[in-house]
Amino acid sequence: MPDTHADLPPAPPPRKRSKIGLFGPALLVVALAAGWSAYWFYVAHNVETTLKAQQEGLVRQGYRVSVAPYQVSGYPFRVSVNLRNLSIIAPSGRGIDFPELDVAANAYMITKWVAVAPKGATLHRGGDLGTLAVSGSSLRASLSGITRTVPNIAIEANDLSLVPSNAAKPFTFDSAKKFEAYVRPNAAASNSADVLARVSQAHGQASRFVGDFSPGKPLDMHVEATLNTVTAFQGRDFATGLKAWKQAGSVTAFRSELKNAELTVMATSDKLTYDANGKPVGRLNAEMTGTFRPLDVLAAAGLMSRENMTAMAPLLNMTLATVGAQKLAVDFRDGGAFVGPFRVSEAPDLP
Repeated sequence: MPDTHADLPPAPPPRKRSKIGLFGPALLVVALAAGWSAYWFYVAHNVETTLKAQQEGLVRQGYRVSVAPYQVSGYPFRVSVNLRNLSIIAPSGRGIDFPELDVAANAYMITKWVAVAPKGATLHRGGDLGTLAVSGSSLRASLSGITRTVPNIAIEANDLSLVPSNAAKPFTFDSAKKFEAYVRPNAAASNSADVLARVSQAHGQASRFVGDFSPGKPLDMHVEATLNTVTAFQGRDFATGLKAWKQAGSVTAFRSELKNAELTVMATSDKLTYDANGKPVGRLNAEMTGTFRPLDVLAAAGLMSRENMTAMAPLLNMTLATVGAQKLAVDFRDGGAFVGPFRVSEAPDLP
């Protein structure tokens, strides 16, 4: 029988196994790390460039801006900036100083920033009001949605203390257990902003709002509203921006609550606009519950001038109860505040 294998070529030697498969995962990790590093340094450079551009822009508008040299850090997953001796003062004299301000964002979500002031801040109040030293166990703020017409802004502080440089010009309150303020885009109108502010267990001096409204007792405050036509808020500083906004803007869905151990005051308004002098126009509905003297409440809230209390007391006390619940409407018109036909004070400055 013939040998059928005699003419077959010899079998080829076995191939050496490629080592590319062994190094592939490592090469992929190196490539991803290199790409992420390039991205982080690109973002860090943009952040630094943006901060410098904003500083130069404020200076061109007349602001006084100063800050110690800084650099962006936080590699690989965060973008952080430690700003020391930061001072921003508007042409009006209002502004803020931070001994230290830590600003940070996740590198993969650069549109949301968180700021912490571990050493407090100093507010420049303008005019003869002097400054206000602000401190607390935590002072922090967050900002997101910065490309939208109305961004998300949140400010929070615990164990807040406010000390004026001029003792004769105290702030609205001196201390509070907690302070919160929020700005959010309105769900129904892109050019409107929902705002909310809460203060818990506030204490204040006499002759200022909290001290007059709740002498010797802690006061809780809650204010919320919708600010409309926010794009009209334009100007080189807050004061000019607010003036411009009042010419076109309005306040709707206003609700305020003031509460201490003995008294609760609720105030609401469907809509408030402003006259040519920036004074509010519209109706404020108020309800007082507890034990109170109505005229004292109106005076503490800035809706009754002290000089009018004596003249108006016999007339208003005929219609205002002093216990239980009391409802009344305050009309803002012609630069004044009216209860019924009586002009009880000048219209307050709102917001």
